[in-house]
Amino acid sequence: MTNCDFDSETAKSDWKNKSAKLYLIGSIAPIANSKNDKKFEKKYNLKYFDFGCTPDLLECIIEYNKEILKLLELEYDEEWKTEIRKDVIIN
Repeated sequence: MTNCDFDSETAKSDWKNKSAKLYLIGSIAPIANSKNDKKFEKKYNLKYFDFGCTPDLLECIIEYNKEILKLLELEYDEEWKTEIRKDVIIN
């Protein structure tokens, strides 16, 4: 098992505390949030977080993001799926 600073349990806790994130891996020039991204963050009460070119362990990012996506689906059904950024890391 990988030693993660965040995982599915962290995701559940962050969701409960309204501090959830969706992790992205950018590059030297990460993509800034668009107006739609900011609307998504506000509507679903979470933030996109871009590691830039120094991401944490990929396994940790995937585990956390997958849990947040499950929680989004439980609370909002499938409404969010057409609004989410396509570069959210899930695999």
